[in-house]
Amino acid sequence: MEGNITVLVKQQILNEENNKTLLTVHVSSLQSDLLDWQCAVFTENTLRAVASFSSISSTTDAAANLKVQRGSDVTLRCDVPRLSESSTLQWIKDTGQTSNTTLVYSNSAHIILHNVDDHSEGIYYCKMIENGSVDTVINHTITVTIYAEGKKHNLYRQSSSNSDLLLIFKSKKNYQRLIWTWESTRQSKTELIAVEKGGEVQVKGANKMGEKTSTTYNGQCFILHISPVEFNYDGTYRSFPESNNSPYTTTILHTIRVSAEPSGDVLRNQSVILTCEVSDVSDPVTLVWLRMEGNITVLVKQQILNEQNNKTLLTVHVSSLQSDLLDWQCAVFTENTLRAVASFSSVSSTTDAAVSEESEPVYMNISKTMNARAQRNNTVGNRNQRPEVRRQLTAAVYLPAGQRSDAKSESISSWLPSLQCPAAEAVLMINCQSDDAAYRHLKRRK
Repeated sequence: MEGNITVLVKQQILNEENNKTLLTVHVSSLQSDLLDWQCAVFTENTLRAVASFSSISSTTDAAANLKVQRGSDVTLRCDVPRLSESSTLQWIKDTGQTSNTTLVYSNSAHIILHNVDDHSEGIYYCKMIENGSVDTVINHTITVTIYAEGKKHNLYRQSSSNSDLLLIFKSKKNYQRLIWTWESTRQSKTELIAVEKGGEVQVKGANKMGEKTSTTYNGQCFILHISPVEFNYDGTYRSFPESNNSPYTTTILHTIRVSAEPSGDVLRNQSVILTCEVSDVSDPVTLVWLRMEGNITVLVKQQILNEQNNKTLLTVHVSSLQSDLLDWQCAVFTENTLRAVASFSSVSSTTDAAVSEESEPVYMNISKTMNARAQRNNTVGNRNQRPEVRRQLTAAVYLPAGQRSDAKSESISSWLPSLQCPAAEAVLMINCQSDDAAYRHLKRRK
């Protein structure tokens, strides 16, 4: 359906001679609801039936009990027939919080529960919020296995300053000694951790250990925390209790990173190339570049990467960077399951406000802003503040030349802790810190 018009997309005669019983159509980019699609059945030009998507069901039943492996990542998804600009689709846990990543895209809400453990157990509700009403679309009850002996997990992590990886060893049996090893295509097998029951932990590998790494070993439980996760940390991590030849747990880590070129000073409205790269494609993945436009997530580009096409990255050319890099995300899917979302962790573009022809060019330093250790909290409060932050920044940067020396107005200084812009200075440096961005650096020519 296109408005009030029904459009023929594809048709085929099926019979015993061609031995076909189905008709498929490939939609490269689904722009409309599945409710707009119908399959009609004719015999000798007589309509016999019409099959349609009466509703889009979730990937599982409306209420489901899921038992998941300790230490694994778990993805939940729910779908709705239609998602208007005024509606919100989100996942909510009954009690407490757990490490997760969320993405709402194409009328679907995804949530990834990272390294599930006892704290991950509970009921997860997918809620549709529209015009003040709240409806539960589906709910899942998650229970986590106590032990994961002999299990293998595939995990995906973004390489960034605030990413982490938890490797969990938990055994019913007591073991006197425990070893964690790591190997990759670039790194031969090496020991990361060796510990005796009740003894001191010996850190042997070069991988950076996080603060959640266990300081003691009681013979049954040990947590190896790697933080931050670097791109070259991909590979296979195994735990070996005592002198066992077979690993107790096996975790295969795939890493993702996003970058922007050029990475130095970039003129606003200049073209930028955004790159999303995955460490390996031993398991085929689909990379998807997404951009936020208001409350809507728009698909910009996607591609399947595998060993056959020998590709590990997806690039998108932005001819004129008008929005924050924070509005761009790279999503990683395997077999239609969301595995990770990689984003730019700090604000790195200029404001969206129009610049007059007399205004001097404004430069932004992408390399500095991407390296800033600031994590964006995607809350309603932050989203509501962002336009005001942009407006105040614009007011400071684009003041008329005669007013630059008197730029510390009350409204601007309330947003900008420090502002120095004498008319004679060649460089204007603004340090702005808020809930939504830390240390924005804008450079301006004389």
